[in-house]
Amino acid sequence: MSSVLVEVAIEGSTYTIEVTVKDETDTAITPETISWKLTDEPGSVIINNLDDESATPGNPTKITLSGDDLQILTTEKNYAYRKLSVWGTYDSSYGTDLPFQGDVVFKLRDLAAR
Repeated sequence: MSSVLVEVAIEGSTYTIEVTVKDETDTAITPETISWKLTDEPGSVIINNLDDESATPGNPTKITLSGDDLQILTTEKNYAYRKLSVWGTYDSSYGTDLPFQGDVVFKLRDLAAR
């Protein structure tokens, strides 16, 4: 299941997404590892070669997109949706190197359409 972000990204600008990982007790934790990729909303087109990128784990982990990361593809009109998929591992009282994964979707607006 994907979360949808309310704040709209502007093409060619900067957009930071804060990813919070929670354990089995719904407590925010710092993951051991975290990776991500950026695609169009269906997940079929990788944007700006951002596939299997590593992030510095944090609580929350901040992933900043900018410039060509936030581009409107030639087949899209005045806006598009992007999906940031994240995955990694965490430790808890249930075990070590437990996997997690999730997606967030956000709207990207064409700079000229503002």
